[in-house]
Amino acid sequence: MAAKSGPAIALLLSVAPCASAEAAVLALKAVKRNGAAIVPTSSLTVEPGDRIEAEILLSGWGTDLPQGVVLVQATIAGSAGFRSGGNGTMLPCGWDAPLYPIACSDSESCPIDYPSCAAAACQQCVGSNHEPQQCAFARPDPPHVFCEPFPCNDVQMCTLDYRYRVMTDESGLPVPGIPFYIGTLIVEASANACGTFTIGFVPDQSFIEGWDAGGFVRVYPSLQAMSVQVSSCVPYPIACQPEHCNIDARIAYDPNNPTIRYTTNTLVMQFSESTEGMTRDDFQVIVYGTGALPSISEVMTEGDLITIVLNQRIRPRNWTCIRHKLSDRQCCMGSMPGDVDWSGVLEFADVFELLSNLEVDVQPPLRIEQCDTDRSGVCAPGDLPMLIDLVNDGLFCDPGPCTLPECPPQNPYP
Repeated sequence: MAAKSGPAIALLLSVAPCASAEAAVLALKAVKRNGAAIVPTSSLTVEPGDRIEAEILLSGWGTDLPQGVVLVQATIAGSAGFRSGGNGTMLPCGWDAPLYPIACSDSESCPIDYPSCAAAACQQCVGSNHEPQQCAFARPDPPHVFCEPFPCNDVQMCTLDYRYRVMTDESGLPVPGIPFYIGTLIVEASANACGTFTIGFVPDQSFIEGWDAGGFVRVYPSLQAMSVQVSSCVPYPIACQPEHCNIDARIAYDPNNPTIRYTTNTLVMQFSESTEGMTRDDFQVIVYGTGALPSISEVMTEGDLITIVLNQRIRPRNWTCIRHKLSDRQCCMGSMPGDVDWSGVLEFADVFELLSNLEVDVQPPLRIEQCDTDRSGVCAPGDLPMLIDLVNDGLFCDPGPCTLPECPPQNPYP
């Protein structure tokens, strides 16, 4: 048996990689559903809103490291796995941060939804309820804890690729008769979750280190992901035209005859599957702003597309949203004549934006619905006097102010 004197950290600096072998297995297995114990499994079916407690287990390393394991690192492929279903998410409870990190140096640089800059170890923007340690940890209770005495573990939770590391003393742990526990991960199926979520490991960041006959080596074990089937997916919108939160900055009606209205009354939604059989009863019209509520006069389906026609054109200073009831997703279209820069406010900054676009200083160029304020069909110098009149006279803002509410979210999940 090779000599094993000296601190374990020194040994880890000179580890030689070893080819992956079938004997060692690193697995993620569900052990509880909604707090009730189940037979450990890597495949299960749940419902939206369910909470699944899973354990990371290591087994069968006797062939690869016959003289013992010293360190285990298991990195969850969460960035991909927690969103791998047909819809929704299966995030660890306690996660209140963007799915992809937003780096920060202080809280002033963070967006309003994630206003706090986390501790120095992570330096990323998080929400007020961000407590990932609630659902990613290594517990010390026997009989199958990997290392004693506790604590001898570390869980890194700066990103959704959670990294678990546990270490024994330098002599190494011999092969056990049962799988050894590495850590716990608790995830929750979102209310709109559906399809199959596959939560596994990052291959090149999941390994074991320890002793074989030749010395200290690193081994990449076989990896067993957890597959969670959530109830069958319902069709849901994946795109809309006009795009969600699109603002029509063109004049909304004839300045000399307000009964001649120009704004759209049509929205096209693209769904995740065929729209055959959908009717207007599957949708709801919601207006964020003031004025009369339109109704749906007809729908036309073709493949994965559905065209929804309202009984009246959308009104200025409003968001008119069409919600698909079953998936709870909506597409919203707005009208704010003169709001060339899409800030939600009609102001002189819009004049400068239009002028810059005419001088080809805006890249990419403004869309037709931003710069064609007079509805001539093209973006041209004639749009400038129309915009100046809009800013000065507030034609479409009586009574004022010339603002548009914040665009509603397309759905409550990212």
